[in-house]
Amino acid sequence: MSRYSYDDMPPEGYRERRRGNGRMTAAIAAIGVLLTLIAIIIYLLFTPHNTVNESPEPAIEAVSATPAEPEIITPAERKVETVPAASEVETAEIETPETEEIREEEIVSEVAEAETVPAVTEVPETETEEIGIIEDIVAEPAEETAYDPLLRFQEMGFSSYEVKNGDTLQSIADTTGLSMTTLVSVNKLKGTALESGTMLLIPPVEGTLYTMEEGDDLASVVSARNPQLTASDVALYNKKESTACIPGEEIFIPAPGTVEETVSYMFSSPLPGGEIIARFGDYIDGQPLDGVAVAAAPGSAVVAASDGTVVDIFADPEFGRSVKLLHSDGYTSSYSALETVSVKVSQKVNAGNIIGAIGTSNLHFSEPAVVFSVEQNGVPLDPVNLTQF
Repeated sequence: MSRYSYDDMPPEGYRERRRGNGRMTAAIAAIGVLLTLIAIIIYLLFTPHNTVNESPEPAIEAVSATPAEPEIITPAERKVETVPAASEVETAEIETPETEEIREEEIVSEVAEAETVPAVTEVPETETEEIGIIEDIVAEPAEETAYDPLLRFQEMGFSSYEVKNGDTLQSIADTTGLSMTTLVSVNKLKGTALESGTMLLIPPVEGTLYTMEEGDDLASVVSARNPQLTASDVALYNKKESTACIPGEEIFIPAPGTVEETVSYMFSSPLPGGEIIARFGDYIDGQPLDGVAVAAAPGSAVVAASDGTVVDIFADPEFGRSVKLLHSDGYTSSYSALETVSVKVSQKVNAGNIIGAIGTSNLHFSEPAVVFSVEQNGVPLDPVNLTQF
């Protein structure tokens, strides 16, 4: 029997497997060594090396020193501290050329911010005085624009009254000779109770203080409250240059019988020396007349009743040859039944300028006449209320 017994003999293929495991272990070790060598080579190729043997602490000091600079109080101290910061930045550049350039920009920006802090926080006494002067100038207009009822209406003859203890609306009405209705309207009172110290507007006559609203026209507002007056009358009473009004504007309308019926004229007679032979609203051949007919000698000159511009020359279906003028505030005047026309469209004329002439006869009237009509914003108005004939 051999040296090894049957039980001690290794299984079949044992030695081959053992040799294979050894070769695999050797291969893995070789691959590990190779990867280690590659990592070392890459590290050496791509990692920058410091050529100056200095500690990185100066670079750290250069960065950490700059945030404290915004706490600098005086300009002299700021200059002293910023100089070494600049030198430290240059040293940091030598150490890391690629990264320290960005760091330098951050340091410069922080230094600039630190230098601007005193300019904002420190305000010289002269600037403080100038700011005070400007505030005084801005505050002055508020006092000038304060609402003073007496200043608004004093040119119209209004006065003011300060309510005293014991005053009642009735007692004030009795003293001023006005009705309580007028006092309530003019002062926009919510009731008859009065508070001591309140200033009341006292108008010279009975009337209504109306606040214009969107869509209102003065002619309609006046007609509803005092048919005896025209829009021009009320405009003149309120010291207005025209009858145009804006929403929110306050207009005082005198009560009927308190002022003269006609106090102003916007137009002069289109036929000086002529006579009115037909009035506004009269029926001529079955149609109401939208103006007045003024008669004069045959061939008499017809003149512009006010300054304006010729906007149309046309043939009226009823009265024939006509001229239309445009005036301010939306007013227009028309002159019909003309024999001749002496103006052209777009021509500007002054009051009294000749625009044409009447003929020698008239089919609608017993004698030669011109039909004179006035409108405001397209609404026919009675020329008698607006014209000095």
